[in-house]
Amino acid sequence: MERGALFFQIRQAFPPGEVTAEEANKLGFETAMRWTKGKYQFFVCTHTDKGHIHNHIYFNSTAFDCSRKFHNFIGSSFALWRLSDRVCLEHNLSVIQNPKQHSKGRFLRYGQWVGEKPPSAG
Repeated sequence: MERGALFFQIRQAFPPGEVTAEEANKLGFETAMRWTKGKYQFFVCTHTDKGHIHNHIYFNSTAFDCSRKFHNFIGSSFALWRLSDRVCLEHNLSVIQNPKQHSKGRFLRYGQWVGEKPPSAG
């Protein structure tokens, strides 16, 4: 029996020195509230362990009142990207103007974008 996703993850990164960890966390909270419309439980983890501050936002796939499941839709990544950019622009922060792409015109995954090496297999 397939149950689908239990949760979804959003990653949100900021250039070095643009925001404090506290500011980044508030921006992550605002982004999550607007994305879920306050109907899905979520938490925001703000990391300072890299050269830039970034958020990992996790939200439940089932609405708080158990009335519905969140369904990724075609274009949801683009819609989320636009929402995150809108939140940043409303707070006078920068957004990525020319995102890096890899083959076939797809955008890089977050780890590739920040230059992280994949974990070793041993």
